[in-house]
Amino acid sequence: MEPGRLYDIIDMLRRVVPPTGPPMRSKDSCRSTVNILKKTNRPEAEKAFQKVRKHAKLDKVVYFPDMVGQLLDGEAFDYLRRDWGDGLVANAGEEEGWSFITKTHPKWTSSDLPPIANSEKDTENWVFSVIIQPVVRCLRAIKQKTVRAIYDPHTNEWFSVSSHSDNAMFPIPDGLVVTSRPGKPLKEQNIVATVEVKTPNAMKPQRRGDVGAFEGMVQGHTSQVPAGTAMKFWYAENREFPQSTNTETRILLQVWYQMQAARTQFAILSNYVEVIFFYRVGDTLYMSRRCTSFGSPLLQTLAFLYVAQLPPERRKEVFKVPAPLTDWFSDEVKRNTNRVVGIHPGSFMKEYVNTKIKGLPTRYTVLEVVGSDEDEEEIPLEEDEEEELSEVMRKIRAVNLATNAERSISARERGRKRSYGVRKSPRLAAARAKTAARQ
Repeated sequence: MEPGRLYDIIDMLRRVVPPTGPPMRSKDSCRSTVNILKKTNRPEAEKAFQKVRKHAKLDKVVYFPDMVGQLLDGEAFDYLRRDWGDGLVANAGEEEGWSFITKTHPKWTSSDLPPIANSEKDTENWVFSVIIQPVVRCLRAIKQKTVRAIYDPHTNEWFSVSSHSDNAMFPIPDGLVVTSRPGKPLKEQNIVATVEVKTPNAMKPQRRGDVGAFEGMVQGHTSQVPAGTAMKFWYAENREFPQSTNTETRILLQVWYQMQAARTQFAILSNYVEVIFFYRVGDTLYMSRRCTSFGSPLLQTLAFLYVAQLPPERRKEVFKVPAPLTDWFSDEVKRNTNRVVGIHPGSFMKEYVNTKIKGLPTRYTVLEVVGSDEDEEEIPLEEDEEEELSEVMRKIRAVNLATNAERSISARERGRKRSYGVRKSPRLAAARAKTAARQ
């Protein structure tokens, strides 16, 4: 940073790459997630909705990759920049400007954080210190048209990160982004969005070849999949979730119930490595693509929260989501005869690609079945159906063999590069020879 230079904070947030987060103290630590509809938790979960007039059960999840990305491109971004004005320009040579930069740039906001995550609280410190709090400071500067952002409850609209204030709220979010209106009592805060934090062990990130959380649901999504293609969510009939419910189901319900209890349509989920944004309409939950450290997470979070606090009539000018498409659901997905709990695997994105785009028969496997264990009668296939299925399986095997062959070749090439760089390096050999000659 050069003293006396003017910095466009928006440009800084777009370019900056947050530092790598702390490793967990153990690969098995802090892996649990809350099962909010378990029998012992259900009474607490119901309390939060006693004051809510209309409570909708989660019915559909729509993977909308560009939900936040649409705000950072084209006319939508031009609209936001005009709306933001010149409030986010900091002079590094002035005390107020330099102070704002050090409270916003990850180089300084991460400097005093724990180097190892011993619990979810350490992950929370990283998420709020590096991502949420700097964005909230930017929101203040935008509203007051200056990076000084001096708080006056009588004249200024004020943004802050708060804990929940209602002891009946369950499940409890890790944080709330709230705003207070000028001239209003501080207790009359408006909740802009909920923030839920999970450790990387509880919500696996997609890195180093690992399959991240929610990846099984959205894997295979391409530009050919129509915007708004929905996935079906099923509850257990007795509204008590079994202990075997997968992590994704528990996290989705936790985020959904927090949004309902806080009476907000916006939510942020993060393990610091990745940030996922959610938007709620009726019984439908929209989910963005995961935003990594190289995807401008601070700028995406700023755009998301700024749109969240806009009045609905202004918000719809830049923030648009497609209507959920459910006409592609199969009879099994609609009836849920296998009593699936959570997102039905027959409505995963790869099933849409296989059945609607490639024309292949459905290939999903129901991993969790709640209810009867009685054997079902096996229905034999007709001769032409067997031939068609055999041909499809032959093509699938051919594709798998080709893919495995390519992976083997790539692995061998990587092995040669590592071997050459470490064991057969000419410079290393020359250095060893020189050392041996001296001895």
